[in-house]
Amino acid sequence: MKLLNLIIFAAALLFGCSKPIEKFSQSDIPACQNNKITNQYIAHWKNSKPTLVYKKNISQFIKEHFDQIDLVEPNYYLVKQRSSAVKKIQPSYSTQFFQELIHANSAWQNGYYGQGIQVAIVDAGVDISHPLLRNHLATNESELSNGINNIDDDHNGYVDDIYGWNFVSNQNSNNDETGHGTAIAGIIGGNSGGPSLALAPEVKILAVDFMTEADGTEFNAQQSIFYALSRHVQIINDSWTISCSVLLKNSFDEWSQQNVIFVNASGNMPIDVVLNDVTPASFSTTNIINVGSSDDLGNRSLFSGYGKTVSLFAPGELIPVIFSLSGFDQSKSASGTSFSAAIVSGAA
Repeated sequence: MKLLNLIIFAAALLFGCSKPIEKFSQSDIPACQNNKITNQYIAHWKNSKPTLVYKKNISQFIKEHFDQIDLVEPNYYLVKQRSSAVKKIQPSYSTQFFQELIHANSAWQNGYYGQGIQVAIVDAGVDISHPLLRNHLATNESELSNGINNIDDDHNGYVDDIYGWNFVSNQNSNNDETGHGTAIAGIIGGNSGGPSLALAPEVKILAVDFMTEADGTEFNAQQSIFYALSRHVQIINDSWTISCSVLLKNSFDEWSQQNVIFVNASGNMPIDVVLNDVTPASFSTTNIINVGSSDDLGNRSLFSGYGKTVSLFAPGELIPVIFSLSGFDQSKSASGTSFSAAIVSGAA
């Protein structure tokens, strides 16, 4: 409470009057104060979608638009869920153990391979040229029919977005500089007729990139999910967290009415996601599944986030993964709630 009072006092000094303070909101969590992006703010407008505002003097902006806005908040950095270092698996260790743990064979024997399902991976990009993924991509047919022509053929605001969109560079390129999104995609779907880790090998993957190796932003995360919804996907995989965002809290409330399933990682810190206001894992609506990590015995992983909104724990330790341009390597694995979420997205 003392920290919150200091923030309010500082805001009073900044704005010089009480009226703009009513329209300004920022998290009192110390980590969030460190993650604010200098001179970037998100304006929540009363009659239109939120926009990103670049202002040195945000108090003046609020005064000028006081009657048109609900509130203004800083734009924050967020980071993807960091997995453990890549490890080698012993040859005797079954690379399909997580498929066995969730009884994937039962679904396959009944003919369920993800047919007709599109999954958006809102992350750090996906290697769309990967041999296990390139034939399993969700395509924008309106753009595909005319090819790369530098024209927004379907008038959705994104030029040549055949396979998705990169909100970092604001273009249609979809390179995965981290391998994180590609690893998630390989768990969910994709194969080339040979060995595969995919739980749903016939799903279509939509790559939506809003993060770099270092971080992403709150505003780009929201824009990425809006884009995925506009592409009419059935599942959105979010393997990242933030604890600062009013924007995403409001947005997920609105998205609760959408005909889509959000699968969110609970984070790789052993904390209560509700008490620590972890977004989006602390949210609870009928179309959200928040996922923690378990070991091969079904126990919660020591690194996993938890709490009353975390409804499932799925395997998240030593999960075999694919990497950009590497094909299928049965000796590589990684750990983290990112991969637990991917397993649930593949099973959903």
